[in-house]
Amino acid sequence: MKEQKINKSVVIFAVLVILISIANISMTLYKFAEYKNSISGHALGSGYVNVTVSTQITVNFSRDTINWGAGTITAGNVNATLTTKGETSTVVRGNWSTTNAKGLILANVGNVNSSLVLGGVKTGATFFGGSTPEYQWNISSKDTNSCVSPATLGAWADVNTSTKFCTQFGYLTDANELYVDILLTIPYDATLTGVQSDIITATASTAG
Repeated sequence: MKEQKINKSVVIFAVLVILISIANISMTLYKFAEYKNSISGHALGSGYVNVTVSTQITVNFSRDTINWGAGTITAGNVNATLTTKGETSTVVRGNWSTTNAKGLILANVGNVNSSLVLGGVKTGATFFGGSTPEYQWNISSKDTNSCVSPATLGAWADVNTSTKFCTQFGYLTDANELYVDILLTIPYDATLTGVQSDIITATASTAG
């Protein structure tokens, strides 16, 4: 993109808010009554215990907000790019704060592997308007092997209303967390200024 001298400043406030759905867990314990039977003059007793443990499919954002606060595009540039990457973030050609901007952390806190679908509401155009805005995400493993059989992992892609990222989102300790990183490109001629935000929803279901 060709750069040009621009005096106009754009102020953007970006916040991502997360919604989650949590499945319930139930456990039932049964004990069957004793019974007696006589064999060779001896009384025999047997006890039975039957336990049913329901599967629990639950995902939770342990870090659920990215907040760059207010900022402007550096004079003489046509856009600014704001990016999170795990525990860090960067701002290029702008003066937004990185203090409260780190990747979202999504964890499988259930007791089985699950299938994971993420969805956003906005696009770059509905986030900012103007010339070639961008709104992208990058899903990567925080814990090694936390996402088995990934669909698209470790690559930037436009935020979509529904994308499956894992067919096997692990639940084992130290192998059950993902980063959800965000990239925003804010154009100098953004038509949507002031406070701007989006909601990302994580949906977990039976693995596969």
